[in-house]
Amino acid sequence: MLTLGIETSCDETAVALYCDKKMGIVREVLRTQIDIHSVHGGVVPELASREHQTYLPALLGELFKQESISLQDISLIACTQGPGLLGSLLVGFTYARTLACFADKPFIGINHLEAHVTTCQLEHKKIIYPHLCLLVSGGHTQLIAVTGPGCYYCLGETRDDACGEAFDKGATLLGLPYPGGPSLAKLADEFPEDEVIIKNQLLFKVPFFSKGKHSARRHFDFSFSGLKTQLRVYLEKNPATSMSENEKRKIAYHYQEAIVQSLTDTIVRALEQWRVSQVVIAGGVSANKRLRLVLLDKLTSLGVSMLVSSSNLCTDNAKMIAHLGYVRRKQAIIPGSSSGAPLRDPYVQPLAKWRLDELSPIT
Repeated sequence: MLTLGIETSCDETAVALYCDKKMGIVREVLRTQIDIHSVHGGVVPELASREHQTYLPALLGELFKQESISLQDISLIACTQGPGLLGSLLVGFTYARTLACFADKPFIGINHLEAHVTTCQLEHKKIIYPHLCLLVSGGHTQLIAVTGPGCYYCLGETRDDACGEAFDKGATLLGLPYPGGPSLAKLADEFPEDEVIIKNQLLFKVPFFSKGKHSARRHFDFSFSGLKTQLRVYLEKNPATSMSENEKRKIAYHYQEAIVQSLTDTIVRALEQWRVSQVVIAGGVSANKRLRLVLLDKLTSLGVSMLVSSSNLCTDNAKMIAHLGYVRRKQAIIPGSSSGAPLRDPYVQPLAKWRLDELSPIT
């Protein structure tokens, strides 16, 4: 069974093949849009859509040429249905459905967040249920209890900015190049080890949510918009343009550390209630070296294992879409998949917002 995965949820155009006989990804072809959006200091949705429209057919042709196959060799077409930028989603989703109709192939729309959550299965076979998953990306920060395959319960989520947005906005304030998150992390990692600041001496703080009058899960929520404001106020008094390089490294370190400590502390508090033996870290920010180091150290001390994908699988890619398409096709009943009914359903559309806990479980 050869599954074609297509990803166009934001600013990465990617296609990949997953083969069950080879037990994994056969090949991926990806085009990044960093050069396009760096001029504007962030993703411009309209430009992203146009880039997908321009390069998606060429990437698919290149993939087929490299593997010496045709569309007729594909068993299933999987494509990101949401969440994401609606214009970008429309390009990939419409293209994928058209291919499926033309070739009379089964088609399935994939939840982009679930694809991130299940990506670690491409490299790790020992997935323990139940487990906790920290999903951290540019647009999402969620702590999820995964009670079984495809069964998700959201324990907490961001009330404003996601941690990825906090990284990007902090980088902009510091005048760092796009993409901001990796640039800020790189600067922070250059801060001398002999000057590392302990937790209670950080310049910036992230709010802590106690139970109070909130529901049982709300005290596992996150908030990062105030962190950006703290940095802006600090830079108004201490302009980045007049700082030395080591001072910039120090500010970046404090800023990154506040984010990392907030994520770590929330997971630790959740583990007091959900006594699981495994935590999965997923999403683009999970590639952050400092986050991986601090979380691994803390979870190891608690006797909890941590699973995280290789850095190239953390960011948006079509490998995770093809893999999850295969899993959903094999283990679940996809309504009408054998007859192609979903392809002709006019109500099946891309979703700019699509929560994990709205998904049906994999049986």
